[in-house]
Amino acid sequence: MSIPRVGDLFSVPSKEKIESSKVNTFRLFVNHRYGLSLRNVWDVHAFSVDRPQEFWQGLWDFLGFIGERIPGKPLFDSSKPIYETRDTIHARLNWTENMLLAHSNARSHSRLAVISATEPVDGKPCFSVKWTWKQLHQDVLKASESLLKLGVKEGDRVAAYSPNNGEAVIMLLACAAIGAIWSSCPTDFGTKATLERLQQIEPVILLSADRYRYGGKVVPIYPKLEEIVKSLASSRLRHIVVVGQLDPTREPSEPLRVPGNVKYHTWCGFLDTAKTLPKEISFNRGSAMRPLWILYSSGTTGKPKAIVHTAGGMLLGIGASHSLHSNMGCETTYFQFTTLGWMMWNYQVSTLSLGCTIITFDGSPLKPLSVLWDLIDEHSATYLGISPRYLQVLLSSNYCPREKHSLKTLDTLGTAGAPVKPELYVFMDNEIKKDVFINNSSGGTDICSIFVGASISLPTYCGEIQMPAFGCRIEAWDDSGNRVPDGQEGNMVCVQPIPNEPLCFWNDPGDKRYRATYFEEYVENSIWYQGDWICIGKETKGINMLGRSDGVLNPAGVRFGSAELYAIVEQMKDEVDDCLAVGQKVGFDERVILFVKTPNNQPLQQSTVKCIQDAIRSGLSNRHVPAVILQAPNLPYTANMKRCEVAVKKVVNGTPVDKVNRSAMANPEALDWFIDRPELRLDEAGVRDIVKAKL
Repeated sequence: MSIPRVGDLFSVPSKEKIESSKVNTFRLFVNHRYGLSLRNVWDVHAFSVDRPQEFWQGLWDFLGFIGERIPGKPLFDSSKPIYETRDTIHARLNWTENMLLAHSNARSHSRLAVISATEPVDGKPCFSVKWTWKQLHQDVLKASESLLKLGVKEGDRVAAYSPNNGEAVIMLLACAAIGAIWSSCPTDFGTKATLERLQQIEPVILLSADRYRYGGKVVPIYPKLEEIVKSLASSRLRHIVVVGQLDPTREPSEPLRVPGNVKYHTWCGFLDTAKTLPKEISFNRGSAMRPLWILYSSGTTGKPKAIVHTAGGMLLGIGASHSLHSNMGCETTYFQFTTLGWMMWNYQVSTLSLGCTIITFDGSPLKPLSVLWDLIDEHSATYLGISPRYLQVLLSSNYCPREKHSLKTLDTLGTAGAPVKPELYVFMDNEIKKDVFINNSSGGTDICSIFVGASISLPTYCGEIQMPAFGCRIEAWDDSGNRVPDGQEGNMVCVQPIPNEPLCFWNDPGDKRYRATYFEEYVENSIWYQGDWICIGKETKGINMLGRSDGVLNPAGVRFGSAELYAIVEQMKDEVDDCLAVGQKVGFDERVILFVKTPNNQPLQQSTVKCIQDAIRSGLSNRHVPAVILQAPNLPYTANMKRCEVAVKKVVNGTPVDKVNRSAMANPEALDWFIDRPELRLDEAGVRDIVKAKL
């Protein structure tokens, strides 16, 4: 079978799937509520952007959210400028109350709420801890009362430096129940990266663990944790809670040494802090604009920005994404491979508001390759969230989940973090499960949700994300602030307010950094600049994600996204393991440099270089062909396995490496190879030759 191209029709949903979808049920609901005649998903989207106040109020009622609205005001005020985010959602609510009670699974003794699994060892199944909805409610009651007993107040920060486990979910729910603010970092972060983030927000209590298992190895956390606690103790940290991650009793293997002004608690000891418990959780209902959690930018372009999200914004924005785009509900068991350093962790926990069961997993997804698929079968997961890069590893390893696993309950594959290549659509359909719903989306930490997403009610086209997110009016603009016609490339912008815009950046007087990040690119137009380079399909209206705008390549004035090159080069999977493209400045112009990593670092053959050049020339144009193709021993990635294009571009263009923030990289040492490469040096004659060749 030939590999499809971007934009090729891949699948068409059946009438039964369309009619039984959550978005169709919502369509009928708003038609009845507002006397409308919406016919399909595109009509629902038009309603969401043309009449946003009614859309968001309708969604609140449709999902049965709990809270009180402010009399005389719309639930979501869309009339304000997009950069005014301080008073847009008019309601009083508690986020945790909605997670635990706003669905039919609330307090269930039989339905599971959380399944927490760790990496298998010695060929045995994954060890897991489970909570029913009743047990989860009870542990959140204990944890929230314990936080209050320890003096944690509304607005205080509660942080985690933790593996991905159920205890972190409980601590988040307890924190939000009392009106405190949550933040987290994964244990694969180093001390520097963690402190760059947590020192900004000054937590009063920290959740962690004693050790974890990854790739078959037990990794101690205490050496880094002791340094982190010592540094945070000089500010406001007063309590550290430690989970025994690999022990069924959850007791740590040994106590943690802490400074004199910090108290150490085991997880079980922490839950018993409040000796007497009320019958019900004391849900602290506050403004919908109250901070819920703080996430962080990658830090690859400077100090990580501490992004503050609101309780109401997360409830509405993520609720729309999970229900209307991902087709989730009380029957869903959602397994997202993530860490506490990615917005997808918060995004997954938020599905509790729909009554979903969530599976948290801590460990390597590759040792063994069967581990995620074993968990799907063991726990009857219906939804698996993964990255396209993980799918590429399966494809390159010739691993066929369909042949080795039942997967009878799996109905959706969610992908995020990077564009999905056309060949992976074929792989998912043929080698994982026939007719599985491919839920490809793109958003960001900035909104902790999606700007563009999937719909089970629409045809799927290879390489395209099916539609803009509900409530988001998405357009492509050129650098002069003009909307470009569909079919042409441009910067992705959102041109009207949405409820899940961040409230602010932490410690950002006058919102200067916040406004500079999202609103100064088109300062006269008052729109949100996301920094993605896209093309909206002429016929399909789907979105092709072409790369980051700050990583857009621009040789001789021809602008294109790096993803266009990757889509072609990555088809040569026998010769190319991965690649990364950046622009190198040449006077007032630039040339494209393509770095190639080969399987097992075998020497890059000149014949392979020629094949790459010919394929790009044939598939794109002569202007797209890189000026230089170099073999690199490794490529730098973020913890979420995104290519660090911006960091490499900075180093290639002469930025001192100590000025490039490497703390968020999974393999920061890989960047060193790119420093002052002799193959990329240009003398004056070389610059003249390049300029002359383009005239």
